[in-house]
Amino acid sequence: MRRLLIRCGAMGIAATLSIAAFALDADTIKGLWRFEDGGGDTAADTSDNGNDGTLFGGPEWVTGYEGDGLQFAFATGNYMLAPVPYSNTATILMWALY
Repeated sequence: MRRLLIRCGAMGIAATLSIAAFALDADTIKGLWRFEDGGGDTAADTSDNGNDGTLFGGPEWVTGYEGDGLQFAFATGNYMLAPVPYSNTATILMWALY
């Protein structure tokens, strides 16, 4: 029984670590906006595609968890628009604090 519990615990830890690790594919990524510009009406695309985003509605530049960040008040119509060519599928990954 003890060996079974140890094996289950080790498998759980391995599964957790494998889920937490990921990498961005530079060949397929369309844009990467870190929102660490610190000011202005443009969010720089840090991928190699140059799809800088335009900020609308005046989102506020704030101190983020690491570096700068943007505070979007969606109720007042803050958003970013980027010239990204979309296909039928897309994946969006973001960190948010609310």
